[in-house]
Amino acid sequence: MKTRPSTFKPDYVRQARERYARGFTDRELAEALGVARVTIFRWCAAYPEFAEARRAGKSAAGDRVTIRITLPRTMMPGTGVTVHLVPAARP
Repeated sequence: MKTRPSTFKPDYVRQARERYARGFTDRELAEALGVARVTIFRWCAAYPEFAEARRAGKSAAGDRVTIRITLPRTMMPGTGVTVHLVPAARP
């Protein structure tokens, strides 16, 4: 059984490093590249340079935490608030 050729492009390494450094999540990067989130994990396994770009970019971004808060049903459907917690600066 033949498998489909990968949609991976070498430029994705640069894009991953830059976007992760800006705080992108795996889901957001996948959306930006037009692939499923699982594809990001497959590329990490298949392309060591992509995995390193992901690690380095996430490290540069620090520990960004996103929390999704669901508002009461009296609010319009699909509305919510996103809160970004930023670690305190180290002395």
